[in-house]
Amino acid sequence: MQLATMNLSEQFYNPATGEAIMTPENGINEEASSLLAYWIDEIIVEPTFRSKEIEDAWNEYLSALESEIHMHRDHQNVLRNFITTYNSTEKQLHAYLLSAYTGCNPGNELVWFVLDCGLEE
Repeated sequence: MQLATMNLSEQFYNPATGEAIMTPENGINEEASSLLAYWIDEIIVEPTFRSKEIEDAWNEYLSALESEIHMHRDHQNVLRNFITTYNSTEKQLHAYLLSAYTGCNPGNELVWFVLDCGLEE
């Protein structure tokens, strides 16, 4: 899966379908049909999944790193490696790394989204 990096000030839509993924009014749209998983940098070891396949792959990946993950200070590289090496049976997955305001903290945070860009809204 390829990873696109963006700076975002206000909102993010699925580039293929136009579905709202994150807006200032509502934050992350957890009901978005194309949103399969996301991680927020502050709590990178507690992702949100809507895809069992991605959740199982993430848990397997973390199990292999379990002894290292608590000592590993660079969680971004751990997640970046997972995303860029993940091979999905789900079609047209794309990952986006955004610097965005999530409403959880006063400033911008890194948010990692995995979207199915083949879904129609």
